[in-house]
Amino acid sequence: LNGFYFFVVICEFFTNILAVGETLPVERHVFLRETGSAMFSPLEYVNIKFIATLPLFTFATLHWNIILFWIVDVNHSAENFGWFILTIYVLSFVATSMGMMIGSVAKDVETTMLSIPMISLPLVTFGGYYSNINSISWAFRWFAYCSPVRYAFEAVAVSEYDNANLHFFFDPLEELAFTGPPWK
Repeated sequence: LNGFYFFVVICEFFTNILAVGETLPVERHVFLRETGSAMFSPLEYVNIKFIATLPLFTFATLHWNIILFWIVDVNHSAENFGWFILTIYVLSFVATSMGMMIGSVAKDVETTMLSIPMISLPLVTFGGYYSNINSISWAFRWFAYCSPVRYAFEAVAVSEYDNANLHFFFDPLEELAFTGPPWK
């Protein structure tokens, strides 16, 4: 189940960060023209852009993850389902915001598409699935604490394993070095 949850987190993260990141450099000339003529401020533009992308990402996130949650044999409780959808939804907001940040800094679409993997891959590598926090050197541990992938993966793993009656020879949360539910 860890692989399933990490795959869902990764897919949602990359889907949202790439979709928004590649649109902002294309709209740069419109943004510069309109802010130059004082039609709106940069903060207003970012807010409106975020609100405009909200319905599409909401539909795609909920549609795919609701179906996926019930297909896979996970802990099918209402509480687990709620935490899963909420976590993935918040992760999509964070990834959209990161995509907007990278896309607004980059000069063109090619630079954005090269920058997103360079920024995202360390966040994924230290996301908790490939290496837990205890096996990372203290010099690189800050990558794990900056990774939204790690927090999303930890939230869905804790919600899955916390109240489940599992008969393993080991504790999955202890193996992942997750401390437990932060909401308790």
